[in-house]
Amino acid sequence: QICRNAHVLIWECSIECIIDLLLRYSIEKLDTYNREGASISQNRSSRRGGARTLYTDADGEEDDELDEIEMIRTLDIMQMLLHVLEQSVDQRIFKIVIIGICKLILHGVYCTRDILSKFLLMYFNPATDAQITQILGIFLENIVMRKKQECLHDALVPTIVTLLEAPHDSPLREVKLETVLKYIIGATRPVFCSNGLN
Repeated sequence: QICRNAHVLIWECSIECIIDLLLRYSIEKLDTYNREGASISQNRSSRRGGARTLYTDADGEEDDELDEIEMIRTLDIMQMLLHVLEQSVDQRIFKIVIIGICKLILHGVYCTRDILSKFLLMYFNPATDAQITQILGIFLENIVMRKKQECLHDALVPTIVTLLEAPHDSPLREVKLETVLKYIIGATRPVFCSNGLN
């Protein structure tokens, strides 16, 4: 609903800012900052002893900021991005989320087998927009160049299972299983991989 009502440019700028923050500080640092903020907020609440006290406008603003920090969790942000990826009806928002998550994976900030499997399926899906396919193609090439094929190894099984269980009317039915297997096997050849992967 937010995607449909909010201005697309606002969404694009917001998502780019979120990705830049995650790239700059990483998930672990932001989560540590959140925990420290929550601890400060709890200490202030305990000092008040549950009684209503007078406060200045400045104190109120500072407490509001701490409450916001306490509410915002980095993993929740990632879930929000994945939700936008699933539900977005706007192609520009869809594209900016894909680019952002690709950056996080390539920089080692965030990577799960489910999102890699989703990207592989999108890349081989004939119904995927040509521009998205090109973005994912460049992303997969960079995974090979940076020797991060561990992600592809983990995503292999769920990708195959999804292809085998695809409904008869799904475009994934047109994807040849051997094509995907040959691609992943080729990308994870010893010459491309980091030591010990194979």
